[in-house]
Amino acid sequence: MSSLNALNVAIEAAERKRDAARTAMQERQRAQQAAQAQMDQAAGLCP
Repeated sequence: MSSLNALNVAIEAAERKRDAARTAMQERQRAQQAAQAQMDQAAGLCP
């Protein structure tokens, strides 16, 4: 029974890491999109 409990703890830890990685990726994607929009706007200002 303790090995099953240890497995559950490991799974929960992995799920938390997965969720944190997903959140970080989404934040970085938003930042990249904002930066790309600024670059596109700046490129439009230069002939």
